[in-house]
Amino acid sequence: MRKILSGMLGLIMTTAVVGGVAYAAFSTTATVEGISISAGNAALEIFDSGHVSKAADWVTGLNLQNVYPGFQQSTTFSLKNNSTSAISLAITGQLTAAANWPNLNEAVEVAVNDSTNTTGTGWITLKQWNAAPVTFPGAAIAPNTETTYNVFVRVPTVYSAGTALAGQPVGNEINGLSLNNIVFTLTGTQQ
Repeated sequence: MRKILSGMLGLIMTTAVVGGVAYAAFSTTATVEGISISAGNAALEIFDSGHVSKAADWVTGLNLQNVYPGFQQSTTFSLKNNSTSAISLAITGQLTAAANWPNLNEAVEVAVNDSTNTTGTGWITLKQWNAAPVTFPGAAIAPNTETTYNVFVRVPTVYSAGTALAGQPVGNEINGLSLNNIVFTLTGTQQ
């Protein structure tokens, strides 16, 4: 019985090898040409409150002089998602440069709110804005739309938690100090 099974198995294998080698079929090809692929881009534009200036870079001319404990001022600006790709952009901001650093970096705080002041970042020191990107309030900006933000700058009367002088009054230690050429980099990231 064993010899019969071995013989049958040998015959099947030989037939399979010979049949596989001897098999022939027709084939043909077709060519697809003229394909183009181009990537779009992400583009973020910034406007001042009067929509006068529109660019990737905006020089605000914001010059806060003679600030004091209890000082507060605000301004408004808008961001437009002018991307060629159909993408929404989530916005973050980070302080990326300032002359005379670290003067006032724990005494000056900035908050960014949505246009109705319903949601916002809360008060964040310049030092914290410099340490890591801060997520702007609201949803990602849809393609070809703009979102308005209110920006508040203040010198609190008491240093905030997380600062070296937390809970202590802001006072003469800031007298005569200044920060110049402050740069915030706003980044729109695809969502």
